[in-house]
Amino acid sequence: MWPDSDGALNVVRGKGVYTNGTKYPILAANTVSGWFTSETLPAPSPLLSFKVAGFSDRVEVETLAKSVTTVATNPVQMRIAQMLDKAMVKPTGKTAEMLGEFQSLPAQDFKRLSQASTPTATTSSGGRSLTASQENIRSLHNRMTALRLTQPQYSAAIQARGDRQHDVLFKTGPDSG
Repeated sequence: MWPDSDGALNVVRGKGVYTNGTKYPILAANTVSGWFTSETLPAPSPLLSFKVAGFSDRVEVETLAKSVTTVATNPVQMRIAQMLDKAMVKPTGKTAEMLGEFQSLPAQDFKRLSQASTPTATTSSGGRSLTASQENIRSLHNRMTALRLTQPQYSAAIQARGDRQHDVLFKTGPDSG
């Protein structure tokens, strides 16, 4: 985020997950007067947008991030959205990058996801959609579990519980909790 030499403000979204309400100072001075000749913010998405605010001593950009549950349109999506919201709390590394990209998906991508997991799509395709959705959810669950296992504090907690309970992490289905 920076003012150009011509007084324009260009804000570029960096990698990773953004938290709602986070404020990024972009200009600080004893007194701020005037304004930028233009503002360019990252394109808003259903889950993420930004706004610029000016004060007497600073200018800052604020993150407006929504819960993934705001784009869920059925119970299956709601459950997935709740898990993604939890995963977005403090992700690191590649997980943070992946979830950040998800957070900035455009509306048409969420619409396609919604259409692929509706009861209508399932019945019109003879159940193939439901099976594919279950496989995708299982794959996402297993990938996220594998990523968690690379975190030292998570691995230590799993080992402390014993190998017998480790298999529960890979269990999928309606009772996987």
